[in-house]
Amino acid sequence: MRESLLLLTVAAGLVLPAPLSADEKAAGHAGAWFKVAMTTEDRYSRDEKTVFSPEASAVYAVYRVVATGPVKVRAIFWADAAEGLGEKTKLVEKFVSISGKGEFMGSFKAPKPANGWPVGAYRVDLFIGDELSKTLLFKVVKSPGSP
Repeated sequence: MRESLLLLTVAAGLVLPAPLSADEKAAGHAGAWFKVAMTTEDRYSRDEKTVFSPEASAVYAVYRVVATGPVKVRAIFWADAAEGLGEKTKLVEKFVSISGKGEFMGSFKAPKPANGWPVGAYRVDLFIGDELSKTLLFKVVKSPGSP
């Protein structure tokens, strides 16, 4: 049953609860925590990707969070060192409120800028409440053979 619920969650791209296993309950975590977090090119994908082309339509931060009660999950996408942008430029900030207890999956999207993604280094800071909980790194590189 748990696998069916998880597959439904992944297929729909929704933030849905899943019951915690005994191992997860006993893991010693206090409060909420990210069980999985990664960058990818598709909100339905579970294949981590850390290198993107300037033409990528979007970058997604896909996550799985275990909540022990109501919690706010927030993502901030930053350009740390990208061509034509100031150092540590905030690109996107988004959040979702989770009202229940359990395991939830979701994603945050940073759409492609109007002129494409500038080549450089980027990061996504993931927060639970006001606490930075995880940082994801990715980069944008020119495609082979492009000017």
